[in-house]
This record gives sequence, structure tokens and C-alpha cells, in this order.
Amino acid sequence: VFQVTNTPAIVINEINYNAAEDQETGDWVELYNTSASNLDLSGWIMKDDDDTHSFVFPQGTIIDANDFLILTRDQASFLSVFPAIESVVGDFDFGLSSAGDAVRLYDAEEVLVDEVYYLPDSPWPTTANGEGYTLELLAPELDNSLPENWAPINLNGSPDQANVLVNTADISTENFKIFAYPNPFYEYMNLAISLQESAEVHVKIYDQNGRAIQQIEGGYLNAGKHFIKTDLGFLNTGVYYAKIFVDDYAPRTLKWVKL
Repeated sequence: VFQVTNTPAIVINEINYNAAEDQETGDWVELYNTSASNLDLSGWIMKDDDDTHSFVFPQGTIIDANDFLILTRDQASFLSVFPAIESVVGDFDFGLSSAGDAVRLYDAEEVLVDEVYYLPDSPWPTTANGEGYTLELLAPELDNSLPENWAPINLNGSPDQANVLVNTADISTENFKIFAYPNPFYEYMNLAISLQESAEVHVKIYDQNGRAIQQIEGGYLNAGKHFIKTDLGFLNTGVYYAKIFVDDYAPRTLKWVKL
């Protein structure tokens, strides 16, 4: 299924609600500015699922264009683990529950900007609950209310960095770009396709023996960004290939590892 979401300028991009015992940073939340402008977040508010729990951003809080901001419950503990990170504000005086909770973001006029309600149980990533991982949004453009768009990507999380693995795959030409994530994957295979001009796009999935497993009919797509999300959780562990057809260009192939 190809999908495009209406992304808010500021996105809740990563949540650490129960760090591993040997990586005790305290609870923290990462925001990402999807816009091309620096934004003033003075007076903005973060809440959990309890309206009486409220953290007001200090005056002068700026999040740079296409950059990150970390909200901490215990800034000293966080910086003891990540001392090089400078874009940090806090502390909020409430915890994010390991039994499930919410992160809600409001602007200075108390208008809801973004919200995520998470759980420690599947289909939410369970290794974010005390096993050394965080909840990492697969891409800022995706709907962060859906559990399948979150993954335990990097051990100890990736605050102030993009939520990608080193071995993600991508194809880049003058006319289109294709980015594959996460890689390896557990259940959902994702492709982000950016087209410079309208094109006919199709994707086929193959196993190591060259047998076609699934065909995704993309069809005629306008210029811009498009996303493919495919549930391949039924596959056995192993290596698989996605062959991408864009108009009359030579097909491009990406390799995925299913865990």
C-alpha cells in the first residue's frame, strides 16, 4: 500500500520510557523538526496521559530546521550517557510508565500538535521495555500513532540522530531515490520513494532462489514522496530481494534480511 501522511512540523520521533539498568538515562523524548525553518517552542507543553502532568518548555527553546530536541526527566543522568548532545531541555517531573502511557505535545496556545499512545506489549516493540532499546519512529513522514511504524532499531537508542541502521539500503539517481528500512526487519518492510517526475512504479519481492513471493502494484505516481509498507512477518528468517521498476529505467534491486 502506498501512503502519504500529513506530517506536523514537529514530530514525536523517539521515546525512551524504560532504559536498561546499565544505561540509566532517565526517561526522555526526542522531537524532530520536519520543516526548513528554525522554530521557537517557548511555552510549548508536553504531557503524558495525565492532564495534571505538564512540562512547559523554557523561554528561548529553539529547535533548528531538520534537527532534533531532547526532553529529559533527568538531564544530568542523560548527559552522563550522552555528553556530546547539546539540544536538551528539561526536566519534566513525571515519569513515562512502562505499563503504557502517552506523550502529548501542545503548542503555546495549548493546541495539540502531536501525540503517541504506546504500550509495552506487541504489536508495539517489546524490547523498548527495559531491554536496552527505545521506541524509534521508522521515518518522520509515517503515522506515529501506529505501532507498526515504530521499531527497536539501535541499542540504547539514537538521540539527536536519525533513526536508521548503518546497513539500511538505498538507491539514488537523478530522477528518483529509494530508501529501504528497517534492515534487518521483523515484520514490516518499508520503502520510501522520492520521484522527481511522475512515473509508473511497481515492486516485486523474491526469495534467494529467485521465486516471486509478492507483487505490490504501485501504479502511476505523481512527483513527490511515496511510501510502501508491506507485512512480511509470515516469511521465514533469511535473505530476500525487492526489485523496483520505475518507468523504463533498468530495474533496481535491494536486499533485505528477515529476522
